[in-house]
Amino acid sequence: MLVDALTDLDRRRGWQSAAVALTGAASAAPEAAGELNRALRTLATTDTADEAGSERDRPARQRIDHLVNLLTARAVTHPETFRAERTAAADILAAHRGFVPQAAVLLAHALDLDAGPDPLHSALVRLARLHERRPVLASRTAQTLATRITYAHRNGIGDTDTLLTVAARLGATGDTAEGLFAAALTATGGARTAWTGPWRTQLRLLRQHPVPDVRDAAYAEVTAHE
Repeated sequence: MLVDALTDLDRRRGWQSAAVALTGAASAAPEAAGELNRALRTLATTDTADEAGSERDRPARQRIDHLVNLLTARAVTHPETFRAERTAAADILAAHRGFVPQAAVLLAHALDLDAGPDPLHSALVRLARLHERRPVLASRTAQTLATRITYAHRNGIGDTDTLLTVAARLGATGDTAEGLFAAALTATGGARTAWTGPWRTQLRLLRQHPVPDVRDAAYAEVTAHE
């Protein structure tokens, strides 16, 4: 019933309440999570990119955006739960070119910041692949990462040594998205540790990155204020 209310584009009332109920149920029951994914898949398939009418404009996309906002809001308050479901939803949206930004947001909020260097690095590389030829999106996602890591630190989540290892790996590839993610990790990790020696070294390396946007992000950080 909730999926029908959400995906029937002729029904213009009640879909927002259905979205809230469906995402809430999905966090508690695998069957509901599957139905949420079915709703996302249906909406992504029925979205029409050339709409821009006086009465309606891409109703399917607006419903997807609402679902993504609900999922990311839940991730902020409960970051360690519902991770697999956010990842699955991201995979569905990433298969549609028009919904890569929404997929990136979900994957950024699905990261396990308490994971070791190898799984966290792999997850960030996977996230970076969504940003090929999308430098503006990569910059936005890097900001999302910085915000999420800062919030996690306040709640005792995440290890600075892990962040440093992953930042070094990402920054060494020469890739734009990976470099911007490395800069985000370096900015948050450096601030967290009051810019101890290893973090200053990592910042210097990013200031020599082959991509100008990454260098700019590194130069925007200050290790000692005048």
